[in-house]
Amino acid sequence: MSVVQLLSVVAESSTSVKVTWNVRRHRRYIEGFRVRWRPAVRRQGSGFVDVTVDGADETEFVLGDLRPHTAYEVNVRPWYRSVVGLESKTLLVRTREDGKHQIIEIKTTNYAGSTITYLVNR
Repeated sequence: MSVVQLLSVVAESSTSVKVTWNVRRHRRYIEGFRVRWRPAVRRQGSGFVDVTVDGADETEFVLGDLRPHTAYEVNVRPWYRSVVGLESKTLLVRTREDGKHQIIEIKTTNYAGSTITYLVNR
Protein backbone atom coordinates (compact mmCIF):
# COMPACT_ATOMS: atom_id res chain seq x y z
CA MET A 1 0.00 0.00 0.00
CA SER A 2 1.33 3.42 -0.98
CA VAL A 3 1.91 6.09 1.66
CA VAL A 4 0.32 8.51 -0.82
CA GLN A 5 -3.46 8.69 -1.09
CA LEU A 6 -4.62 10.27 -4.34
CA LEU A 7 -7.67 12.33 -3.34
CA SER A 8 -8.78 13.91 -6.61
CA VAL A 9 -7.89 14.75 -10.18
CA VAL A 10 -10.11 17.55 -11.51
CA ALA A 11 -10.16 19.21 -14.93
CA GLU A 12 -9.36 22.90 -14.47
CA SER A 13 -9.55 23.81 -18.15
CA SER A 14 -9.31 22.27 -21.59
CA THR A 15 -5.55 21.86 -21.16
CA SER A 16 -4.96 21.38 -17.42
CA VAL A 17 -5.94 19.19 -14.48
CA LYS A 18 -5.39 19.70 -10.74
CA VAL A 19 -4.01 16.70 -8.83
CA THR A 20 -4.54 16.57 -5.04
CA TRP A 21 -3.08 13.97 -2.66
CA ASN A 22 -2.48 13.25 1.01
CA VAL A 23 0.41 11.54 2.81
CA ARG A 24 -0.77 8.81 5.16
CA ARG A 25 2.45 8.32 7.15
CA HIS A 26 6.27 8.61 7.18
CA ARG A 27 6.44 12.15 5.81
CA ARG A 28 10.01 12.51 7.13
CA TYR A 29 11.12 9.91 4.58
CA ILE A 30 9.71 11.86 1.64
CA GLU A 31 11.63 14.52 -0.30
CA GLY A 32 9.05 14.98 -3.03
CA PHE A 33 6.60 13.35 -5.38
CA ARG A 34 6.38 12.20 -8.96
CA VAL A 35 3.04 13.05 -10.53
CA ARG A 36 2.59 10.57 -13.36
CA TRP A 37 0.16 10.79 -16.28
CA ARG A 38 -0.60 9.26 -19.66
CA PRO A 39 -3.49 9.30 -22.12
CA ALA A 40 -6.07 6.66 -21.16
CA VAL A 41 -6.28 5.58 -24.81
CA ARG A 42 -2.70 5.02 -25.80
CA ARG A 43 -0.56 3.26 -28.31
CA GLN A 44 1.22 0.10 -27.29
CA GLY A 45 4.40 0.78 -25.35
CA SER A 46 3.53 4.34 -24.28
CA GLY A 47 4.30 4.78 -20.60
CA PHE A 48 3.68 7.37 -17.95
CA VAL A 49 5.20 10.84 -18.12
CA ASP A 50 6.70 11.90 -14.75
CA VAL A 51 6.69 15.42 -13.33
CA THR A 52 8.81 15.91 -10.19
CA VAL A 53 7.33 17.95 -7.35
CA ASP A 54 9.92 18.84 -4.69
CA GLY A 55 8.95 19.02 -1.02
CA ALA A 56 7.35 16.60 1.45
CA ASP A 57 4.67 19.16 2.37
CA GLU A 58 3.30 19.57 -1.17
CA THR A 59 -0.20 18.17 -1.63
CA GLU A 60 -1.27 19.42 -5.07
CA PHE A 61 0.02 20.12 -8.53
CA VAL A 62 -1.50 21.37 -11.79
CA LEU A 63 -0.60 19.44 -14.93
CA GLY A 64 -0.65 21.69 -17.98
CA ASP A 65 -0.19 21.50 -21.74
CA LEU A 66 -2.67 18.64 -22.07
CA ARG A 67 -4.98 18.03 -25.02
CA PRO A 68 -8.61 19.24 -24.91
CA HIS A 69 -11.38 16.72 -24.22
CA THR A 70 -8.91 13.87 -23.66
CA ALA A 71 -9.00 11.20 -20.93
CA TYR A 72 -5.86 10.76 -18.81
CA GLU A 73 -4.74 8.27 -16.17
CA VAL A 74 -2.97 9.96 -13.23
CA ASN A 75 -1.17 8.68 -10.13
CA VAL A 76 1.43 9.93 -7.62
CA ARG A 77 4.60 8.29 -6.23
CA PRO A 78 6.70 9.56 -3.31
CA TRP A 79 10.48 9.61 -3.51
CA TYR A 80 13.35 9.86 -1.02
CA ARG A 81 16.91 10.23 -2.27
CA SER A 82 17.21 7.61 -5.04
CA VAL A 83 14.32 5.43 -3.83
CA VAL A 84 10.90 5.77 -5.46
CA GLY A 85 7.92 4.55 -3.42
CA LEU A 86 4.81 2.69 -4.46
CA GLU A 87 2.37 4.53 -6.67
CA SER A 88 -1.02 5.63 -5.44
CA LYS A 89 -4.18 4.32 -7.02
CA THR A 90 -4.67 5.61 -10.55
CA LEU A 91 -7.57 7.96 -11.26
CA LEU A 92 -9.10 8.82 -14.61
CA VAL A 93 -9.88 12.40 -15.65
CA ARG A 94 -11.01 14.05 -18.88
CA THR A 95 -9.94 17.58 -19.76
CA ARG A 96 -12.70 19.98 -20.71
CA GLU A 97 -13.67 20.72 -24.26
CA ASP A 98 -11.89 23.59 -25.95
CA GLY A 99 -13.30 26.91 -24.66
CA LYS A 100 -14.55 28.04 -28.03
CA HIS A 101 -17.07 25.18 -27.98
CA GLN A 102 -18.34 25.79 -24.44
CA ILE A 103 -20.08 29.14 -24.84
CA ILE A 104 -23.30 29.64 -26.75
CA GLU A 105 -24.35 33.22 -27.56
CA ILE A 106 -28.08 33.97 -27.66
CA LYS A 107 -29.35 37.41 -28.77
CA THR A 108 -32.85 38.67 -28.02
CA THR A 109 -34.41 41.99 -28.99
CA ASN A 110 -37.17 43.37 -26.77
CA TYR A 111 -40.00 45.75 -27.77
CA ALA A 112 -38.02 48.89 -26.89
CA GLY A 113 -35.44 48.06 -29.53
CA SER A 114 -32.72 47.08 -27.04
CA THR A 115 -30.63 43.95 -27.57
CA ILE A 116 -30.02 41.64 -24.62
CA THR A 117 -27.17 39.14 -24.92
CA TYR A 118 -26.96 35.99 -22.81
CA LEU A 119 -23.82 33.85 -22.61
CA VAL A 120 -24.52 30.30 -21.58
CA ASN A 121 -21.69 28.07 -20.41
CA ARG A 122 -22.32 24.35 -21.02
